Amino acid sequence: MLLLPGVNSRIKEVINTFCQGKELMLSKKINISQPRINRLFNVDKRSGKYPLPTYEILSAILNTFRNVDAEWLISGRGEMLVGSERIGNIISEDPVEYLKGRSIPFFRMSDFESLTGLLYEERVEASERMFIPGVPRCDGAVVLSGSVGNFGFSAGDIIMYRALTVNENNIFYGGRYLISVDMGGVDYLYAGYVFGTECHSRIRLSATSTQKYAKEIEVDRINALALIVGVVQFNHLY
Repeated sequence: MLLLPGVNSRIKEVINTFCQGKELMLSKKINISQPRINRLFNVDKRSGKYPLPTYEILSAILNTFRNVDAEWLISGRGEMLVGSERIGNIISEDPVEYLKGRSIPFFRMSDFESLTGLLYEERVEASERMFIPGVPRCDGAVVLSGSVGNFGFSAGDIIMYRALTVNENNIFYGGRYLISVDMGGVDYLYAGYVFGTECHSRIRLSATSTQKYAKEIEVDRINALALIVGVVQFNHLY
């Protein structure tokens, strides 16, 4: 018997926890058509496999259910809920953690030697925090410097992110990511859309969803990875 892929099973758990086990309810909450949700739990007759969720579906779930941890949803690591306790289908969250969880730790990329340091190394609590109404839960926000390979971004833009373990299974094509790439012993930071290539060992970075001005890199050169949750951009003419 063909087993349901892990990420599909975790979406089913989200449905059971937040939507009374009803796929139609999830469809309405995340504004994705019910047939697209239903397909995740039925074997495709053409391929003989379960379809995997698209970046659009994963992003919609994370943006709607802000307590759901991104790395858990994508890779299965950690717990489903961030900063909360689950009792049956009732979520009980500490009020202090609730308020803290809806502010965003703010960092400056210039304070770190690399993206690896920002995402994975132990550090003191951020001295500044951002408050943005309705923002999806994220691990932090970082202001870009001029040294970023900014595919569609500018120095001074603020990127809100969720850190992910470096694993090709954590990359969903068509999504936007912060990526650190080892180029001959020097780490380069890229921010932009990620797409697949004909060669499974390489990915394509692009400024736009149309893959215009794309740059290919080898997957095994990636040493840090984060999902871009949101962006604050400024009009630099003023």
